[in-house]
Amino acid sequence: MTVLIPELRLKAIVDELLTKIKDDYEASVAANIVNESFLYRVFQGNEIDGYDLYVQAIDLLTRDDENYKKLETRLMYDRSRAGLPTIHITLPRETKGKENGLGFGRDSNTDLRNDDGSITLVNSRSFDTVYEMAITSSDSLQTIIIYNILKSGFIAIADSLELIGMKIPEYSGGDININTDLVPNVYMRSFAISIDYNYDVPTFIKKARIDQINFNKANTV
Repeated sequence: MTVLIPELRLKAIVDELLTKIKDDYEASVAANIVNESFLYRVFQGNEIDGYDLYVQAIDLLTRDDENYKKLETRLMYDRSRAGLPTIHITLPRETKGKENGLGFGRDSNTDLRNDDGSITLVNSRSFDTVYEMAITSSDSLQTIIIYNILKSGFIAIADSLELIGMKIPEYSGGDININTDLVPNVYMRSFAISIDYNYDVPTFIKKARIDQINFNKANTV
């Protein structure tokens, strides 16, 4: 079994989501159907003071690894990336989930079979978790773009989150803040995802496997 560590899974999901949106755009360009791309349908027509969010979103997501301003993700808050377009994934709080009952949360369907035929019992607990993604950049409008990439992207893949054990996803966000303690000024905005998930962990308890049950009792005289 693989224990679900949500912050690692969430970072992988964000990375895959950004790659998927980039690949979708590039494929639509190659097929001459840009108007069917995800980026086009989310950002086209959104402008402010001559700043075209669609054009800037394309530039942001198509930067290569040699560009130090490429959009990247980090676990926890990486201060060294504060002035660069970055998504910092943090774990603000975790509380008791909706599916916890009495006992140890054991389910025979999750028990593990060992090489010697014995069974390792598995305990399970449900958690309600809120992950906050702090979006940073030295460009305030860039934080708006990244925020809406995350919001629209996670809404688009909500059913996929359910399939991998991140149940009942709900989303929220925070306003743009400016941190004047950092030079250059760093703009920050938060996108949060609330999920319920089961945390299954193998115990140290092994039980012998029961191969058969004999209900026939020998007759005695």
